[in-house]
Formats: sequence, C-alpha cells, structure tokens
Amino acid sequence: MEELNEERALKLNRVKAVEGERENLEGAKAEAEDFLTKEFQLCQKQKVLYMLARKDAVTAKQSHEAEVEQLEGKLKEQQDKMSSVGQKLEEFEAKCADTFTLLAVLALGCSLSICALLAVGTMSSTKSTVLSRRSSQIQRPSSLRTSAKM
Repeated sequence: MEELNEERALKLNRVKAVEGERENLEGAKAEAEDFLTKEFQLCQKQKVLYMLARKDAVTAKQSHEAEVEQLEGKLKEQQDKMSSVGQKLEEFEAKCADTFTLLAVLALGCSLSICALLAVGTMSSTKSTVLSRRSSQIQRPSSLRTSAKM
C-alpha cells in the first residue's frame, strides 16, 4: 500500500507539474491565436483591396478599349479622306500635265520665234537681250526637257 501511495504521489506531482507547464504555455497559445486572428483579418482586408483594384483595372481596360475603337474609327475615316484626296490630286495632276505640256509647247514656240528673229537681225540689241532673258527664264516641264535632250 505504501508503494501505491508513493506511486499516487508521484503521479499527482507529475500532474501538477504538467498543469503548471500548461498554464505557462497558455499565454503563448493566446498570443499565437491572437497573431493568427490578426493575420487572417489582414488577409481579408487585402483581399478586399485586391478586388477593388481589379474592378478599377477592368473598368479602365474597358474604357481604354472603347477609346481605342473610337480612335480606330476616326483613323479609318481620315484614311478614307486621304485616299479620296489622293485620287483627286492624281486627277488634277493629270489635267494639269496636259495644260503644262501645251504651255511648254507654246513657250518653246515663242522662244524659237524670238531666236529666229534675232538670227535675222530685225530686233534691236536691247529688245533681244530682254527677250532672250525671258525665254531663258521660262522653265520647261520635265517631260519636255527629256525629249528636247534626245
């Protein structure tokens, strides 16, 4: 019986020691639980912030996409205008080329007539100087220049 009492006393002492250690660890446990609770709350708040930022980014993306579509439409309109203006310019240049050719032929004819008169000697020297200067100032179109050189 004494042995049983000693064994019981040892077990009681062990239980008291373990309870004391457990009480000492209660503070650390409460601190760890508080830390985990605060970390969880922080994660929840970060989640809300990320969701709001994502919503803002999606809204901005949609706005930018709409703006890009609008600008692409304006670009298409401007390209169409430029194309029609280019066609009109080509038509105008074709009309003007005929007119310039005719004017160049007339100018060339006039300068040849002046040269012929000078060769005959029917003009005075001052008039011939003025006329020869004018004829040298008349610029022939590039199409006539190349044909005159041949």
